Order: sequence, then C-alpha cells, then structure tokens
Amino acid sequence: MKKFLSTLTIDGVTRSDQGQYICEASSGMMTMKSNTSVRVHEKPFVAFDSSMESLVEATVGDRVKVPVKYLAYPTPEIKWYKNGRPIESNHTIKGEKELIIMEVSEKDTGNYTVVLTNPMSKEKQSHVVSLVVNVPPQIGEKSLISLVDSYQYGTTQMLTCTVYSVPPPHHIRWYWQLEECAYKPAQAVLMTNPYTCKEWRNVDDFQGGNKIEVNKNQFAIIEGKNKTVSTLVIQAANVSALYKCEAINKVGRGERVISFHVTRGPKITLQPHSQPTEQESVSLWCSADRTMFEDLTWYKFSPQALPIRSGELPTPVCKNLDALWKMNSTKISNGTSDILIVELQNASLQDQGDYVCFAQDRKTKKKHCVVRQLTVLERVAPMITGNLENQTTSIGETIEVSCTTSGNPAPQVTWFKDNETLVEDSGIVLKDGNRNLTIRRVRKEDEGLYTCQACSVLGCAKVEAFFIVEGAQEKTNLEVIILVGTAVIAMFFWLLLVIVLRTVKRANGGELKTGYLSIVMDPDELPLDEHCERLPYDASKWEFPRDRLKLGKPLGRGAFGQVIEADAFGIDKTATCRTVAVKMLKEGATHSEHRALMSELKILIHIGHHLNVVNLLGACTKPGGPLMVIVEFCKFGNLSTYLRNKRNEFVPYKTKGARFRQGKEYVGEITMDPKRRLDSITSSQSSASSGFVEEKSLSDVEEEEVSEDLYKNFLTLEHLICYSFQVAKGMEFLASRKCIHRDLAARNILLSEKNVVKICDFGLARDIYKDPDYVRKGDARLPLKWMAPETIFDRVYTIQSDVWSFGVLLWEIFSLGASPYPGVKIDEEFCRRLKEGTRMRAPDYATPEIYQTMLDCWHGEPNQRPTFSELVEHLGNLLQANAQQDGKDYIVLPISETLSMEEDSGLSLPTSPVSCMEEEEVCDPKFHYDNTAGIRYCIWSTSPGGRGHFKVIWGGGGRKAASHFHI
Repeated sequence: MKKFLSTLTIDGVTRSDQGQYICEASSGMMTMKSNTSVRVHEKPFVAFDSSMESLVEATVGDRVKVPVKYLAYPTPEIKWYKNGRPIESNHTIKGEKELIIMEVSEKDTGNYTVVLTNPMSKEKQSHVVSLVVNVPPQIGEKSLISLVDSYQYGTTQMLTCTVYSVPPPHHIRWYWQLEECAYKPAQAVLMTNPYTCKEWRNVDDFQGGNKIEVNKNQFAIIEGKNKTVSTLVIQAANVSALYKCEAINKVGRGERVISFHVTRGPKITLQPHSQPTEQESVSLWCSADRTMFEDLTWYKFSPQALPIRSGELPTPVCKNLDALWKMNSTKISNGTSDILIVELQNASLQDQGDYVCFAQDRKTKKKHCVVRQLTVLERVAPMITGNLENQTTSIGETIEVSCTTSGNPAPQVTWFKDNETLVEDSGIVLKDGNRNLTIRRVRKEDEGLYTCQACSVLGCAKVEAFFIVEGAQEKTNLEVIILVGTAVIAMFFWLLLVIVLRTVKRANGGELKTGYLSIVMDPDELPLDEHCERLPYDASKWEFPRDRLKLGKPLGRGAFGQVIEADAFGIDKTATCRTVAVKMLKEGATHSEHRALMSELKILIHIGHHLNVVNLLGACTKPGGPLMVIVEFCKFGNLSTYLRNKRNEFVPYKTKGARFRQGKEYVGEITMDPKRRLDSITSSQSSASSGFVEEKSLSDVEEEEVSEDLYKNFLTLEHLICYSFQVAKGMEFLASRKCIHRDLAARNILLSEKNVVKICDFGLARDIYKDPDYVRKGDARLPLKWMAPETIFDRVYTIQSDVWSFGVLLWEIFSLGASPYPGVKIDEEFCRRLKEGTRMRAPDYATPEIYQTMLDCWHGEPNQRPTFSELVEHLGNLLQANAQQDGKDYIVLPISETLSMEEDSGLSLPTSPVSCMEEEEVCDPKFHYDNTAGIRYCIWSTSPGGRGHFKVIWGGGGRKAASHFHI
C-alpha cells in the first residue's frame, strides 16, 4: 500500500486566513476527509484566566493541588516561586503546569507566585496564590511517664492546657468525672482502655467533685508561637477525679486527660536538692505517719511502664505496681513518722525519671502512691562567653569589666593581675561572685595584664586583657591630706549653714529668703522632694511673658489648683504657636499652696527632660500675675480613660482576619468602628492632660493641623506591653534623679501622639475629696489601692513603694482600665489582708509572664522587689518576643518631637512556684529594637547625620511563676 502526503503552505498569513480547513482524499471508490481549525493571532500574548485561585486553604497532611489557568500563544514557560524564592520540584513539591504539595505542613504556609513567560515576546505575567495551612488543636503539655499526678488533700491546685492551632480554637472546655470508675485488668493486659466510665461532666457542674475557683483562657507567646493557655484552678483538692480539656477549631479537635489523684498519704522530699548534677549524690525521702500507713515501698518507672494510646485514659499507678521496678531503700523512724530513703550515689543521667512512693492505709487498706520526677543535670565544663577587651584609661577614672561564665557545676571565678591573685582592696571591687570587676580612681600601678579564670572540677577557662593607664602620676600624700582636710572643713561649714537656715526658717514661720534658694542639697543625702525648697530657679532660662500666653478651656480642676489648655507664642524661641498645659492656683490660694506649686516647678527643673515624663517648658513667676507652670500638652488624655474606651476594640495580636475577645468570650471578625473624637476625654475632670506640643506656624495659626487619632486604631497586646515598658523607662529616669512619685497610677499616665506615654502628677488639678480612688485614712485622703503596705502602715515612701504602685498600674493596663481590687471594700480589713499577703488575681488580658511581674512588684519585702531598671529589661524582653510573633524585625515607635536627653472581685494568695538609654544631646523620632535574643542592656547611638536610634542588646534571663489559692 502506498502512502501519499499533501502539504498546504500559506505564506504571509493574515486574519482572513483563519477558519476551518478540510483535507479530502479520494481513490475513486471511496473518499476520506479530515479537518482542522486555524486561529490567527495578531501578536504573541499571555494572560491568566479570571478563574485562577488566589487563596487556598488546606489542613496539615492534605495533598494540595493548584492548577495554572491561563490564555496564551505560544505556550508559555511556567515558573513557581515561594516568598520570592524559586521552587525546585522534589518528592514533596511538584511545580510545573500545576503546583502539587504531597503532604502539606505548617511550614508550607506562605505566598506562592506563578510567573508565565511568553517565549516569543518575553512578556511576563505573575499571579500570587496564598496558601493557608490549618492546624488542628495540639495540646502542648506532655504527660509524665507516670501519666498520673498526686495532689495533697485540701490544697489549691492549677491545671493547664496549652493549645496551639490554626486558626485559634473556637473554644476550650473542661470536663471531669470521678476517678473511681469501673476498672478491667483484662483490658489493661490486652493494651486497650481499662476504664468503663460515666459520661464526662462540665466542670461548672462540680457537685460531688472539687469546687472550681477559676476557669479562664489567656493568650501567650510560647516557643515563638501564639498559643492559648487554658487554666483551671481547683479551690481545694478533696476528691480524686479525671479532668479533660478539649479544644476545637474548624479543622479538628484535641484533648488532654489529667489524672487528678488526691492523697492524704506520704510526702516526698529530695536531699540536698531536687536537681543534682552528674556524679553528685542525692537521697529520695518518703515520709508517712506510721499510725495510719504501712508497707512503705519505693518504685521507679521503667521506660515501657504504663503505655498509653491516643484516646485512652491513664492507668492509675497504684493499680499497676507490677509494671514498676522496686527499689532498695533504708527505713528510719522519726517520732510518729516512718521515713524510707533511697540513696543514689554518684547520680548519672540514667537515674533520672519518675519515682513512686507506695503506702497502704492500715484500716481501709486503700493504696496511696505519690510520684516525684528526678532530673539529673549533665556536667558541663566551664566556659567564658565573650572576650575581655584591652582598655586605655586616664588616672582617676573608673574601669568596669564583666566576665560572664557558664558551666555545671557553676565555676568559681578568680581575677589575676600580672599572674598574681587580685583581691578586693581600696578601689578594687568584685561583685556577683567575682564576675564583675570595678577599679575606682585608677592609678598608674593599676596598669597591667588582667586575667579572668573560671574553674570547676571539670577544668578551667580564662580570658585576658591589658589595661593601659595614661596621665600624670597621682598627687603626693601631702596634697591628699590637704584635699581631705579642706573637704572636712567645708563639710563642717555646710552643716553649720544648714543649722542656721533651719533656725531662720523657724523664726520666720517657715519662710525662706530668696537668696538661700541657690543652695542645692546633695540628692544622694535626701529624697529630692524633701529639700526642693532649696533648689534654684533660673528666671533667665525659664521665665515666659504672660502676655504671650493665651489661656483656653480648663482641662482639670481640684480643691485648690487647676490645669488649663493654652497657646504659647514663641515658647520654643521660634515664631511658632504651641498648645501647652498651664498649671496654676485657684483664686484665694494660701501661701503654703503657692509654695507647693513653686516647689513642683523647681523639681521639674532639677529632674530635667525625658521622653516618658511630662516636661517643663517655662513658667510665669514675676509679680503682677498668678504663678503659672507651663508643661507639655497630651491631646489623648490619661491612660486609664483611654483604655476603658478602647475595650471593644482590643485584639491581642494583629493578624489578618483575626478574631478578638472581649472579657472571656470570643467576638466576631474585626471591623473598623467609625472615627471617634477625643473631646470628651481631653476635657475630663478626672485628670489633666499634658503632653507633646502641637505646632502651628504664625501664618496659619487659625488652621487646625490634621493629626492621627489613636481611637481609630485597634488596641493590641503589643500596645499594652509598650505602654508598660515606657512607664518603666520614665520611672527608671525619675529614680535616677532621686525622685519618688508617690502616686503612680494609670490616671497619672498621659497618652501623646505616636503611642508615647508620659508620667505626670497633677496633684493640684484633682479634687481628691471627690475622687473615689482616694480613701480617707485619718485626716488625709490617700490612694490606698496603689500604696505599698509599708506606706499604708508606716508612711514610708521609697522607690520600692513606687515599684509596688507600678505593679498595680500593670494590673490597670492589662485589665483595660479596670479599678484595682474590684468589689473589695477598702477599709482596715483590706489593709490587714494586704499586709498578710493577699494579692489580686491576674487581669483578663495579662500573660503569665506579665502577672508574675506584678507579683514580683507586690513582694511583701521592699528590697525583694525588682528595680525599675530590671523591669525595663524584662518588659523589653516581652516586647521583643511579641514583635517576633508578629513577624517584625524591630518595633517602630515614632516620636513627634526630639527632646534633650539631659535631662474580678477576688483576691488570691501567692504560694509555691509551679511552674535606655545613654544620654545624648538629640534623640531620633524612632526607636529601633534589634531583633536578637533576651535584653541585656539598652543604649542610644547617633549616626553621622545626627540621627539616633535606640538599640536593645539581648541576652538570657530566667522566669518565675506562681500558683495561688482563694481567700
């Protein structure tokens, strides 16, 4: 058979040549036809089909397929990218004409871009597909190998479930049932669920069980992820039970079953401590009353003991002792108690695990088991992190160096100078276990080679640095004697002058002559406000003409003082008009009230300028008019009112399509409310406003500047931590100036532009006789809710009492402006309970870390409370962690003006644990927090162009936690 080929060629094809072409072949006896269509395009093109998907949702483990839909001629080249990086086909992801992910995981979440390239015209088209991978709820807590926890009878206990899911769980619910349900050993042997139990009951129905005190959910950043922590507080452990927390979101559910075994039985202690290091000896002591218990025995879990499968309930320890290893032990008696001791000599990592002390009730024969987990720490040789740096200094200056060490056991640190041991002496100070070396009043003989050596039983590590001392030799001994003698004589005359001044003051009814105002007492000797009358006032620097001050509406009124909004023309030495706040007395004010306002003016001058403090701008003190103190103006009012008005717009984290919570309930999708104005806030009678200056040029003084409105934005957890951090920074500055605030509360924190908060104290502008926050105690009205116990009982005001008030301020912030101690009558009984250790529960929006910070601030011993510098470091850590959760590399806090840097009803009782700047002349309008790990210290640095940034250096840090029970 012969084959024939016929070809049709069309040269110079045009649009008229498109259509259907038929090829017909005939042999005379039969005819065959074949047709084809020809479409002619004017030019090459490429475009995506409108039906191409832009959002794809999947669940972890699914197979995801995203086809590419397009119109093009000729066939384009297809290339896939993820987050800007090309995707190469592999066994997991295949991408060509369609994107296929075989088993999608959470790390596959992201934006996928498909790029089409026309091979003729090289035209490119791109389309972005967002892949959201949903994760069913996962419970974070891992049960101990024992799978059961024993709790002492009558104690308050806290159970937690830490849930991670995408999206967050719709709800987390707790259920319970009695532990004593039918037990079938045969099923346990067959490795199936050995329980036949009744239906689970909601914890709200606790009849016949343990009374529930608190059941709440909180958001927390754990291991870099946004998780929900559900907490169940059992008021008193009276009944053994099983508790189950169940979390559900739209793609699945997760649950955790906790065996809550209540015992009046034996107690376990570890000697000498609970976490020994390898090769140390440790003793496990189990004690029980021998009049009640018998057969004390020690057991240890084997790695295969008590296996559990998904969905099964835990097997009680005391019902499966055959699966445990029996331990050799020694028995001793102490009074009416028997003590069973297991000695672990030269403990190793193999010794760590769960140990069970068994005892049997002599009368009822009921079995009691108590479980204790032993952790053995691995031995680590000494290490010194970082190197010492060679230094050059001048005679009389101070050298400070640190030698940071690590290792287990903790190494001993020794300093050497020129290979000879360095000991503390005059001018040589060693602190923090010899880790910090300070050389004061450096002398020429201090020059040399310094070595830091850290040693333990595992060896030594050392670092070295050479210190060079420049300058002339020290003065002779005679010169030193002359200087000391001169200082002693000067001190004698200074004391004599103080005595004379006090005598004059008494003789003149407490009035001081103007000439004596130039005497400034040493702020290291007394708190600032105890000698403010002797502070100077430089009229040439601070006096401002009254005729250039245009008074406006009142911002706040009190019993004898008021604050008024005003326009000040040229107060910044330029032809501008600024809105300011003016503090002044009411008509008929007494001489002592006038002197109090003058003292406040001098304090503001002495303190100097700081970003987070309401700063002084000027004053009008000359005769012929009222005394006026001009300070910055804050347009958004006080923080307490602002937070209360933002409660319906609070969302913990800024995420797309996020759902937010009000109180304990979840509310629908976030929508932007209509814009609200702040007129009612800035005119509030509860607090005066004062903050950053608004500027208007003289050419358009009448034209209002359009500024941001904080009320149109949502309030997030990051904002709350940021406000707390800024207040801590401001208080750190005030403390460094020996200034005690005495009334630190959200009503005395003002909010300015760009979310900057400022500390103020408008005592003159608040009528404390009408303010419910001020309670009468004796003849005075005091803010008792914010006061430390030593202040209430002993009238002692210190920086440490300000730290207590800061803890209450944190409670206000994280309750969104609620009044502290809600529902509690503030009387003598309240003061007594406060002194005995009663504390507020965590507010609704506080993370565990924030609540622990509050408890630290409320320590009964003032010296055990953190300093404001430590609070700045800790809150900076939390702020950074929150920023990393939001995917930020740094936090930007714009500042509207450069500044001189010189200048529920319920109480609970904490029980045992369970669980910036350097001074620069000009600061930049933005803070930048470097994205590293764990704040160590903060500095300001300035670029060559004169702009500065706030840099946070990070390092490690420990955390505490506390459980509490209801009073």
